[in-house]
Amino acid sequence: MDGAELLSEVAATFARYVALPPFAVALWTVHTHALEGAAASPLLALTSPEKRCGKTTTLSLLARLVPRPLLSSNISPAALFRIVEKYCPTLLVDEADSFLRDKEELRGILNSGHTRDAAYVVRTVGDDNDPCRFSTWAPKAVALAGCRTHWPIAASSRVTRAR
Repeated sequence: MDGAELLSEVAATFARYVALPPFAVALWTVHTHALEGAAASPLLALTSPEKRCGKTTTLSLLARLVPRPLLSSNISPAALFRIVEKYCPTLLVDEADSFLRDKEELRGILNSGHTRDAAYVVRTVGDDNDPCRFSTWAPKAVALAGCRTHWPIAASSRVTRAR
């Protein structure tokens, strides 16, 4: 299939169901299928000033179009790096406004997966507290309401705003 045609079809799918920049989300969707060839993985931030603006609908659409989707409405830091290490999913995190703001460790882990070279956390495991490196390299989309200009992951993150 022609790449431009594929991208147009994916963008048209998003445009049918949600009001947001469809090509931005389509590009991110295609990126999830080409992750192994990438050195960086942009974090898709779906933000809106209030609830019921299409963020969950967007995540539900993504879950049907990305490889190994893992849609969740909450995740702990330990679960995040362990599930990425074990399953290499495409993380689709909803309702982040309800649990992310005061969790520095979780934000740090989400940010660590931006570049392949730095996409690791080190934790001790087992009774002997052996140091172990866990991968955080995975495509990630995070949705949260109540965010008008940026979200708490990184002020410099590129934001796709649901309307």
